[in-house]
Amino acid sequence: MTMFPNTLLVALAVVSIAYAQDDLPADFDIDKLKDSLPEGMDMMQMGRDGAMTNMMNQKMGGGPPKARARKGDTKYIACAVCTEAVKQFYRQTESQKKASKKKLDEDDIGEISEQVCDPTTTVGSWLKETRIKVKGDAMELVPDWDKEKCGEDCETIAHACMETYGDYSLDLAESFFRGVKRAKLTAQACNDLSDACTRKPPKVPANDPRRIAAKKKSQKPKKSKNSEASKRKEL
Repeated sequence: MTMFPNTLLVALAVVSIAYAQDDLPADFDIDKLKDSLPEGMDMMQMGRDGAMTNMMNQKMGGGPPKARARKGDTKYIACAVCTEAVKQFYRQTESQKKASKKKLDEDDIGEISEQVCDPTTTVGSWLKETRIKVKGDAMELVPDWDKEKCGEDCETIAHACMETYGDYSLDLAESFFRGVKRAKLTAQACNDLSDACTRKPPKVPANDPRRIAAKKKSQKPKKSKNSEASKRKEL
């Protein structure tokens, strides 16, 4: 990786993002800047894919780059994520109510609710334990093993969670505090406050690489028990 001074790195990150978004001043000499960069460095692409930001984070001591959410997947999983988020909120709040020596007040419940879509919290750890699976022309959430890091699926689900549940977390905490049960909370979150479950999700395009891969996997011939038994006899 090419090494840059911190101040230059910050400037390059800002300029590359602005360049990718066609938002540079009219008198900015971008060609002169391009000529001064190492060979093979594409500012347009780096601004689009966040490479400059990731490079800057590492240079400034921010650790390895964060996985990026596939925001385009939100429309396929919005309802499933919203429903699961409410389930996690309800279960974990009920669990903490039983474990707590004192009664949870509305602030306590609000704090739990605000953490549901945050994979860095204990409440939001379900995000790291869930992955997205393409089945037919749909996407669904399936259990996954517990991971230390929030990968691409986790970040994608967390983004969808914020889009459908996160903006209304305190409203839902207030409803829970008033005694509203899970089924009504789900309807409130996913049908009333957000529109996550008000319409059927679109079909995953036939040319989506994950759908193609899932189809190929499902078409692989399965070994029958009879053929395996006959092989053992031959041996």
